[in-house]
Amino acid sequence: MKPFPMYFSNASRKGRGPYRSRPNIELMKTSSISNPPRATKGFTLVEMLVTITIIAILAGMSLAGLQFVRQKQFNAQAEVQVALLSKGLEEYKLDTGDYPPSGTSNDLFLALYRDGYDYSEASDEEKKEWPSNKATVIYVPELDPKNNKQKWTTGSDATATITDPWGQEYIYRRPGDTDAVNPDFDLLSTGKDIDDPADDIKNF
Repeated sequence: MKPFPMYFSNASRKGRGPYRSRPNIELMKTSSISNPPRATKGFTLVEMLVTITIIAILAGMSLAGLQFVRQKQFNAQAEVQVALLSKGLEEYKLDTGDYPPSGTSNDLFLALYRDGYDYSEASDEEKKEWPSNKATVIYVPELDPKNNKQKWTTGSDATATITDPWGQEYIYRRPGDTDAVNPDFDLLSTGKDIDDPADDIKNF
């Protein structure tokens, strides 16, 4: 006699062995439609070019601003230097009766600083024989190459020169010299542009 076949429903087999429920296909379709995969968004070529252009413009503006401030500082520094040298020249005249002879900025350095420094270092015998055309006083101490706060003394010996903030030598002229303007003396820096007299820093 053949055994009677037995059939069980899914509900009746849950407790008797492994059971696998069928996936809900409709739910999966709905979920995939409502939550599509997100694509990663990057910069377009146009956006990158615009960003680079803006950065370049800002950098150019910053550089121009720094250069403007620097030139303002140079102008102010040159005005201070011209005032110091002018004061020294006036004191030189009070002691000697006249301004130093015209010449290069080295001649001005010798008259306003170096000659007086050498005199202070000379022996008593050397001072007795000191030339009458040489100063015996330091008229502009700021020209000291060892304490060059103005950064205008180029060199450290008797050949040193006096330069403005742009690295150009100061011009000193006396009445009667070519292009002399002031009745006492001309003292000037040619400024940023040596060919443009409009930006000269001068005592007249």
